[in-house]
Amino acid sequence: MNKVFLFFIFVVLSACQNQQNAPALPVKNIVETSIAEVKTTLDAFGKAYGDNDNEAFQAFLHKDIIVYGTDPSEAWPYDVFKNHIPETTKQNLPKLTLKNLNSIHISNDGSTACIIREVEWKPIFENSLRQTIMMEKIEGTWKVKMMSLAYLLPNKGRDEK
Repeated sequence: MNKVFLFFIFVVLSACQNQQNAPALPVKNIVETSIAEVKTTLDAFGKAYGDNDNEAFQAFLHKDIIVYGTDPSEAWPYDVFKNHIPETTKQNLPKLTLKNLNSIHISNDGSTACIIREVEWKPIFENSLRQTIMMEKIEGTWKVKMMSLAYLLPNKGRDEK
């Protein structure tokens, strides 16, 4: 009877341990799901921007966001950037347009994303710009935590070989 009781205890403890160590979703599934979610979020974020919907635009911004422009002096926290749409509309500035979505990189746990896009802001800039966006997933919702614009300059001599 003692052997049966010990065997029973062993089975119960093993079952409990296996439930605690249940396999997580494979990294590939997490990354693929996150990429799809990020693309959907970027589309909605772009629509809010294009529609001048400042309230919807703000809903995508992380409260700790920092936005860097092309000039070293341009760094805007949430309290400033949340009014980007009304300010640029008031100044009659043209909108950024997406030229190409270069890449989306997702962390293995699916909590952060780095997006690289090529954008245009004509007539302010004649050439394309690189837009880097860092997003964080908070309580199931993707938020923009950092954005940066950079000039794309060709490497001299690269094509001369």
